[in-house]
Amino acid sequence: MKSSNVNRIVVLFLLLVSIGFVSCEEEVSEEIPTYDLVIPSTAYSFAISSVSTDTETIVYASPSFTENFDILGCAVMNVKYYVDNALVSTETSAPFKLEQSMPVLSNGLHILKAVITVRGENFRETTAEYVSRFSVTNGSRSQKSTIEFNIDYDYYLRVGEKFHASINMIDRYNAGYKIEEIKFYLDEKLIKTTTGQPYDVEYSPTVNVGQKIPLKFEISYLLGDTRANYSFSSNVDVLPDDETRYLFHRYSSSSGTHYNNGEVIAGTGLLYKGNGDDNVYELNLYWDDKLIGSSKTFPYKFSYTINNAEKGIHKFKKEWKKYDKNGNSKGGQSTWDNITIDE
Repeated sequence: MKSSNVNRIVVLFLLLVSIGFVSCEEEVSEEIPTYDLVIPSTAYSFAISSVSTDTETIVYASPSFTENFDILGCAVMNVKYYVDNALVSTETSAPFKLEQSMPVLSNGLHILKAVITVRGENFRETTAEYVSRFSVTNGSRSQKSTIEFNIDYDYYLRVGEKFHASINMIDRYNAGYKIEEIKFYLDEKLIKTTTGQPYDVEYSPTVNVGQKIPLKFEISYLLGDTRANYSFSSNVDVLPDDETRYLFHRYSSSSGTHYNNGEVIAGTGLLYKGNGDDNVYELNLYWDDKLIGSSKTFPYKFSYTINNAEKGIHKFKKEWKKYDKNGNSKGGQSTWDNITIDE
């Protein structure tokens, strides 16, 4: 979805007089009929986020509209935003984003409603309504953790392969945190305990195709004489030999999808290629519409420092492409995370 196109929207419409489809730009008789518009819910979506301090809650909303905007020549005129049924803003120009400072909202779920007004020549003005819940956590900006754990591990295995995992701690403000001990568990079995770098493990498990293996990492760390603990749990899937899987694993910041300017988005692109697969795979990473990383070699270690980003919601897109051995495109897929810049 491209924000430059949000002033257009694909709509379905009902003819009042005859059967068929009519263009907003089609030549008509001197008696110009007026048609009703029906806006499908698939034509729009909203990313929603919030940031709270001791004195305010800022609510962000970023709309996306379908890319085929020119079929009827109709346009979004405005978007009215309601929080917990109270009107908080009316946005009258593209990209119709919301950034609304409010008194501190209580912790928990709240409701955001967006009412979209659409107009086109020879069409009656109409509205569509979007309603969703969003979460508020007071103090999320001022209480961000001073440490992060970047955890890499094999999401997938095949029979006979070794399992690998590694952990790295980031002391965001050089406060003096140190890892005391890490315990690695796989299939509920302690496979390694380490008290010094490198904090990694290699292990040959006994597995079966289709098995989902639980894993857990227990981390004990120190600041001076003060000890704290962190635990991470997930699963490893065992694949058939001929199945290919790929993914991009983004290391979560201390607050998940919330970052500040100057912080780093990092992760690893992973390709698990099946036997007989001679295709070439490419991973492209985008910050909004800007290409910030690309690779055809895996594992692909990636990092990007966020600079001069506006507060609010941004898209971190992961695009996988597939080519045959002669370089011909065989399609691909894209996913994205909605990243909120707090400050």
